[in-house]
Amino acid sequence: MQIDLVETTPKIQLGWEGQPKGMLQVLWERGWIDENNLAKYTVSGRKNEIGVIDIDTSLKHLLGSCHDFSEEESLLQFCGQQLGVTVDQTPKCHCELAGEGIEYSWGCAKNFYRQRPISEKRKKENFQNIVRTCISADVLTIERVRKFS
Repeated sequence: MQIDLVETTPKIQLGWEGQPKGMLQVLWERGWIDENNLAKYTVSGRKNEIGVIDIDTSLKHLLGSCHDFSEEESLLQFCGQQLGVTVDQTPKCHCELAGEGIEYSWGCAKNFYRQRPISEKRKKENFQNIVRTCISADVLTIERVRKFS
């Protein structure tokens, strides 16, 4: 029947295009990295002979000392500004430290969602509507949120 039993496909080697940059790349582009000694940098820094971490070799420390990274507005602060409120004292990327008020508010919205019947959650449009309802001012009233805080 002359049917090929083996299919030959070319190997595709993916490049760096469209991939996120790492800490080392960002710092190198900003001129913070010594190109002649790339091996000395680690995420948390190298320890010297005594066992003390040299913060000049820590990628986290170097990125933290960049002005635009330290002054960057968090997504929560940006969304709050769009709504006309000020969000203060919320650390970036630490939901467990964001404050009990936020955590309790999320918990209340999730609890309300779980109480809805499955028929309200079927189909994409219904799901989006029920999620909007869960985080609306009807469920998360001002009095309730203030009590959570």
